[in-house]
Amino acid sequence: MTRLSIAAWYTAFAMVAGSCNLGTQWLVTSAWPWPGVVLVSMVCGTGAGFVCKYVLDRHFIFRFVPGSVLREAVTVAKYGSTGVFTTALFWTTELAFHFAFEAEQARFVGAGIGLAMGYAIKYQLDKRHVFRH
Repeated sequence: MTRLSIAAWYTAFAMVAGSCNLGTQWLVTSAWPWPGVVLVSMVCGTGAGFVCKYVLDRHFIFRFVPGSVLREAVTVAKYGSTGVFTTALFWTTELAFHFAFEAEQARFVGAGIGLAMGYAIKYQLDKRHVFRH
């Protein structure tokens, strides 16, 4: 794949995973509308987005074949560890919008911005540290 096609596919998959994340958050907050649900929804959404993005990246962006269950587990652990910083960036942006504007719509705008920044950084981290061939 060319760099341009990788960028296009990565962007498309980031949008799919971001939709999975935000959709899960919306479902959780809709199902249990109580004050503390924002953090619970963020954790649930992050988990759903993580699984979605890992599967898409592993198969279609990096075309990675682990070869064993142990190698898969190590790869998932590395993928998760590169996501710690980017998740912190995403959550910080989402919560900043949540507290600044006190509206669910603003929180989701902040989440979208945070996800976009995080995924841009995450691609470089994953290419260099997770899916090396």
